[in-house]
Amino acid sequence: MKENMKHYIITYHYPESYRGTYLIQGKDGIDAGNKLQNFLKETKGDTKDSYCVVHEVVGSQIQIIG
Repeated sequence: MKENMKHYIITYHYPESYRGTYLIQGKDGIDAGNKLQNFLKETKGDTKDSYCVVHEVVGSQIQIIG
């Protein structure tokens, strides 16, 4: 059975190399965040500290998760 994937908008503010807004799918916000973090580590290098905000896309609305 295929799991329902949700859409998330994740905005990184820190570090500067990660800065930007990304649209990604995941089972939940943690799954989506981990997928994006792994992608960023591979493409832009690893970091000790980071800060991002996760928004879940629900229909035509965006809900702030944290």
